[in-house]
Amino acid sequence: ELGIGDQLKFHGRLGIAQSLPLGKLFVLPSRHESFPYVILEVIAAGRPTIAANVGGLNEILPDRMLYEPDSVRALVEKLRDTFKNSRSYATETDKLRREAPEKFSAESMVKIISTFYSKLK
Repeated sequence: ELGIGDQLKFHGRLGIAQSLPLGKLFVLPSRHESFPYVILEVIAAGRPTIAANVGGLNEILPDRMLYEPDSVRALVEKLRDTFKNSRSYATETDKLRREAPEKFSAESMVKIISTFYSKLK
Protein backbone atom coordinates (compact mmCIF):
# COMPACT_ATOMS: atom_id res chain seq x y z
CA GLU A 1 0.00 0.00 0.00
CA LEU A 2 2.83 2.43 0.81
CA GLY A 3 5.11 1.09 -1.90
CA ILE A 4 8.01 0.42 0.48
CA GLY A 5 7.69 -3.36 0.82
CA ASP A 6 10.90 -3.98 -1.10
CA GLN A 7 12.79 -1.79 1.38
CA LEU A 8 11.65 -3.63 4.51
CA LYS A 9 12.49 -7.01 5.89
CA PHE A 10 10.94 -8.40 9.04
CA HIS A 11 13.32 -10.74 10.83
CA GLY A 12 11.00 -11.76 13.66
CA ARG A 13 12.05 -11.59 17.28
CA LEU A 14 15.76 -10.89 17.72
CA GLY A 15 17.98 -9.94 20.62
CA ILE A 16 19.74 -6.59 20.51
CA ALA A 17 23.10 -8.15 19.62
CA GLN A 18 21.56 -9.80 16.57
CA SER A 19 19.42 -6.86 15.51
CA LEU A 20 21.82 -3.91 15.71
CA PRO A 21 24.06 -4.96 12.81
CA LEU A 22 21.00 -5.19 10.55
CA GLY A 23 20.03 -1.53 10.73
CA LYS A 24 21.51 1.64 9.28
CA LEU A 25 20.15 3.94 11.98
CA PHE A 26 18.76 3.53 15.48
CA VAL A 27 15.83 5.77 16.49
CA LEU A 28 14.64 6.09 20.09
CA PRO A 29 11.34 8.01 19.92
CA SER A 30 10.65 7.83 23.66
CA ARG A 31 8.46 10.25 25.53
CA HIS A 32 10.04 9.36 28.88
CA GLU A 33 13.45 7.93 29.73
CA SER A 34 15.93 8.22 32.56
CA PHE A 35 19.25 6.86 31.33
CA PRO A 36 18.50 4.30 28.61
CA TYR A 37 21.26 1.71 28.44
CA VAL A 38 20.10 0.69 24.98
CA ILE A 39 21.75 3.88 23.69
CA LEU A 40 25.08 2.72 25.11
CA GLU A 41 24.60 -0.65 23.40
CA VAL A 42 23.84 1.08 20.12
CA ILE A 43 26.90 3.31 20.46
CA ALA A 44 29.05 0.27 21.25
CA ALA A 45 27.74 -1.33 18.05
CA GLY A 46 28.76 1.76 16.09
CA ARG A 47 25.25 2.58 14.86
CA PRO A 48 24.24 6.18 14.16
CA THR A 49 21.48 7.19 16.54
CA ILE A 50 18.83 9.83 16.90
CA ALA A 51 16.59 10.15 19.92
CA ALA A 52 13.93 12.31 21.47
CA ASN A 53 15.53 14.77 23.89
CA VAL A 54 14.08 13.34 27.09
CA GLY A 55 15.55 12.31 30.43
CA GLY A 56 19.29 11.78 30.46
CA LEU A 57 19.73 11.38 26.70
CA ASN A 58 21.38 14.81 26.46
CA GLU A 59 24.10 13.47 28.76
CA ILE A 60 24.89 10.72 26.26
CA LEU A 61 24.21 12.13 22.80
CA PRO A 62 25.22 15.46 21.29
CA ASP A 63 22.46 17.97 20.47
CA ARG A 64 22.80 17.14 16.81
CA MET A 65 21.45 13.63 17.45
CA LEU A 66 18.49 14.78 19.52
CA TYR A 67 15.10 16.09 18.46
CA GLU A 68 12.10 17.61 20.22
CA PRO A 69 9.94 14.88 21.75
CA ASP A 70 6.37 14.41 20.49
CA SER A 71 7.19 16.28 17.28
CA VAL A 72 6.78 14.22 14.14
CA ARG A 73 8.10 17.19 12.14
CA ALA A 74 11.27 17.34 14.24
CA LEU A 75 11.78 13.58 13.88
CA VAL A 76 11.34 13.73 10.11
CA GLU A 77 13.76 16.68 9.84
CA LYS A 78 16.32 14.80 11.96
CA LEU A 79 15.92 11.67 9.82
CA ARG A 80 16.46 13.71 6.66
CA ASP A 81 19.52 15.40 8.14
CA THR A 82 20.94 12.08 9.27
CA PHE A 83 20.66 10.50 5.82
CA LYS A 84 21.76 13.66 4.01
CA ASN A 85 24.87 13.95 6.19
CA SER A 86 25.52 10.27 6.83
CA ARG A 87 29.31 10.58 6.72
CA SER A 88 29.48 13.22 9.43
CA TYR A 89 27.01 11.26 11.58
CA ALA A 90 29.18 8.17 11.12
CA THR A 91 32.25 10.13 12.20
CA GLU A 92 30.44 11.47 15.26
CA THR A 93 29.13 8.00 16.09
CA ASP A 94 32.65 6.58 15.89
CA LYS A 95 33.86 9.30 18.27
CA LEU A 96 31.08 8.40 20.72
CA ARG A 97 31.98 4.71 20.41
CA ARG A 98 35.63 5.44 21.29
CA GLU A 99 34.76 7.70 24.25
CA ALA A 100 31.91 5.65 25.76
CA PRO A 101 33.93 2.94 27.53
CA GLU A 102 35.75 5.48 29.67
CA LYS A 103 32.93 7.97 30.05
CA PHE A 104 30.28 5.39 30.98
CA SER A 105 32.31 2.69 32.74
CA ALA A 106 31.09 1.48 36.11
CA GLU A 107 34.03 3.21 37.80
CA SER A 108 33.30 6.48 36.05
CA MET A 109 29.60 6.34 36.89
CA VAL A 110 30.35 5.63 40.58
CA LYS A 111 32.73 8.59 40.67
CA ILE A 112 30.15 10.93 39.11
CA ILE A 113 27.41 9.80 41.51
CA SER A 114 29.71 9.99 44.54
CA THR A 115 30.78 13.50 43.59
CA PHE A 116 27.16 14.54 43.19
CA TYR A 117 26.16 13.20 46.62
CA SER A 118 29.22 14.65 48.35
CA LYS A 119 28.15 18.12 47.14
CA LEU A 120 24.78 17.67 48.85
CA LYS A 121 26.36 17.55 52.33
